[in-house]
Amino acid sequence: MSSRVSPSVPADLPALSPAPERRRSPRLQLLGEVHGQLVDMAVPIVVRNLSEGGFSIDTTLEFPDDAVHRFRLTPSGSDDALIVQARAVHSYMTVVDKLARFVTGFAFTPDQPNTTHSAIERFVDETRSIVDARAEAAPSDNPADRRTDARLDVLGELHGEIESLGVPFLVRDFSMGGCCIETHTPLEVDEAHTIRIDVYDCLSVLLRARVAHSRRGSESDRPTRYVTGLQFLDADREQLSEMLGMLTSSLRIK
Repeated sequence: MSSRVSPSVPADLPALSPAPERRRSPRLQLLGEVHGQLVDMAVPIVVRNLSEGGFSIDTTLEFPDDAVHRFRLTPSGSDDALIVQARAVHSYMTVVDKLARFVTGFAFTPDQPNTTHSAIERFVDETRSIVDARAEAAPSDNPADRRTDARLDVLGELHGEIESLGVPFLVRDFSMGGCCIETHTPLEVDEAHTIRIDVYDCLSVLLRARVAHSRRGSESDRPTRYVTGLQFLDADREQLSEMLGMLTSSLRIK
């Protein structure tokens, strides 16, 4: 399996601060609110999260640590692009449908030849407004237990098991706050369980979740199915963000 390594932009920049310092800016988890492209390279990238300190992307290109690149970031539905310069600070590879993909975190460089840090801050604030508006408009199966995290319809791509019961399930939709699953066994509302979600063939994640609501599926379903909403408990949001990025970047999900 081969991968392409991107050429970097020459830059004389000060050393990056330690990882804890680089991550002081709150991260904004994205589900298509921002489109990205490498400047001077027709390479599509998925922007996974964004903050005033940097961003994370998913692409087929491998980025060496400390490589400096320029990106064109564009809000969804807008032609107003922001060109930023950033340095790769960490990266790892995943495999989806036998295709290597690389998740890379970038930190904005102190020197911005095409924009200013105040413009970056405004861009992040505007993106946050778009994310908040979509979260408020997200549908809910149960108004009394409304989720504010945007849902991703995974179209049956995810399977898993309620490990505490040995019950297999199919995931219908997924968000940072929880997921909707189908089982052949009814589940009790408010019970907490340890669940395992298998992300294709490359990752399995264990999560604690509470049964928020559950109902029997259509009478026409044979065998009988139960549709259940799960709320994640004390989940690692960075881990969940990585799962969402992997799902949104996969060609299986449109």
